[in-house]
Amino acid sequence: MVSKALIYQGNAGPVFAVCALNDGNCPIIFAESKADRRNKRHNGMGKKQFSGFLTRLNEGYGALKAEQRGNAALIFGLSAMVVCAAAGGGIDFARVQTERSHIQDAADAAVLRATAMPRASQTEQEAAANHVFHTTFLGEQKSRAHVEITKTELTKTTTGNRTDITYTTHALVTPLFLGLIGMGEGLPVTVVSKAQAQLRKSEIVLVLDTTGSMANNNRMTNLKSSIGTVLAGMLSEKGTNTSGTKVAVVPFSTQVKIAPATDLSYIDYGQVSASCTNLNDNYCESMHRALSEICDDASNVSSCKSTARFFTREVKNGSRIDYYVIVKANEKSGKNYKIYTYNRTERVQNGTRTVTEDAGSVVTKSSLNDYNSNPSNFNQISSSNVAVKADNSTGYDATLAKAPFPALSANRSAWTGCVSDREQPYDVSEASPTVGVAATRYPARACKDAGDTKLKPIMGLTEDIKSVSDHVNSLQSDGYTNISIGVQWGMEVLSRNMPYSEGVNFRDEETLKYMILVTDGENTENRWESRSGGSTSKIDARTKLACEAARAQGITVFVVRVMEGNTKLLRECASRPEYFYDLKSADQLGQALLDVFNTMKKTRLTQ
Repeated sequence: MVSKALIYQGNAGPVFAVCALNDGNCPIIFAESKADRRNKRHNGMGKKQFSGFLTRLNEGYGALKAEQRGNAALIFGLSAMVVCAAAGGGIDFARVQTERSHIQDAADAAVLRATAMPRASQTEQEAAANHVFHTTFLGEQKSRAHVEITKTELTKTTTGNRTDITYTTHALVTPLFLGLIGMGEGLPVTVVSKAQAQLRKSEIVLVLDTTGSMANNNRMTNLKSSIGTVLAGMLSEKGTNTSGTKVAVVPFSTQVKIAPATDLSYIDYGQVSASCTNLNDNYCESMHRALSEICDDASNVSSCKSTARFFTREVKNGSRIDYYVIVKANEKSGKNYKIYTYNRTERVQNGTRTVTEDAGSVVTKSSLNDYNSNPSNFNQISSSNVAVKADNSTGYDATLAKAPFPALSANRSAWTGCVSDREQPYDVSEASPTVGVAATRYPARACKDAGDTKLKPIMGLTEDIKSVSDHVNSLQSDGYTNISIGVQWGMEVLSRNMPYSEGVNFRDEETLKYMILVTDGENTENRWESRSGGSTSKIDARTKLACEAARAQGITVFVVRVMEGNTKLLRECASRPEYFYDLKSADQLGQALLDVFNTMKKTRLTQ
């Protein structure tokens, strides 16, 4: 007598049978095909099926109870079924864990793909994630029929400077053996994959066009509100900057502005050249020398110099000619007047020049009689014949210098901080000023247009995000466009060298550097060229070189074009094509800047 379990291929699929052999007969105690199991599972028959099996088992046991010879075979057959189910269940659960691992890998790839699409909507992110999931899960296989993906879901939350994306997958894995005992509906598997995008330690410079056209179509208004929103998003729920990120602001027109001072080593305050009309050059130089010194001790230097009177006298003696210059000025001092006098003589003989000068004298008088009297044998020269001109200046910088032009030492305290392009090639370079190399210094100049009040100063890197937002809110629109100087100073504030030294070294391993350029117009002027002269292409060429220099230092450059500007130039300025934003209206600024900041976030799997 033998008892055994059989598996054979029937018309409806594989059939499992338990038999008790008795005299060559094999009564089937339990048998069903895979199709039968599937149909019964869907009809809710799983439990009844197993219950029926037990009933038939009891009936078989009663029939065989009297036959002692079949007991051993029956026990063996029943034991074989339990052992088979247990072993098969282990195989099925191992199979489920393998599939769970495959699903997890595919879900991880999906959530990373969604996180890498900061500019996309959540719907677009979910569609992309689903595509990556199914592609990764299938691999080179056309189908995985034993695994049914029943549902996928993507959710996203943003808190402060952190964005969390969760991709959840639900699946059923069809078992091979557990279905034999009523567990053939599929084993459920749920996989959760989470990714977090957070702004890592960075240094960011906002290079902002504040020219007159930014007042159009609410461009400046939208710029301020948009930057305020993204800066607020950098802070934690408690309003603190937890990432250690620093932000700087470079407002620009044709110039930029820094905090003024009279003795900055990196500033070229300019030099003066004597410029006179209807006057011998020997007199002219002496005139300017006297003018630069005469009122140094006055309480109001500019006001004192405005009263200057000029006198000359020429005396010939053989081969020698003496050129005498006297300059007078005055200021009110209580009830009296201070009379300033400066004398300078230049002697020319046989081609040799020697100078004698009086450091000046000051006398206090109750009247202006001494000031008004002309020196004996001297001729008075109109002040309109005496001017001061900046050396080595062309373009819009080639103007007659008047207070507060800082080349005159007495005027340095009145300089309001406007700076023009450096000498080429330093005008597009990140190189900091070098001691003893005048071309590397930044030229201090009188502010153009309404720059004295409307052009706001550069703000160096700081972790104080609120102060950055407040500074952006103070910006005003005025002037023409010189993108090159904005980009060049953007590089400057990201460096660790003077004049701004808050940054770390370029290509630092822990700190990323970003430049966000926002502009709405084409280049119109730089120190050498102007669009009115038909030289826009030359100005653009300088901008292109400045952008190349920024990228070469490892700075990631984002460019936002607001409605107007040279599209090709600006697109090529960005580090990557997708880092260029071409806006058709100013109200798109908010989303564009939000996308930029989301792109800068570092992504990592958290589950």
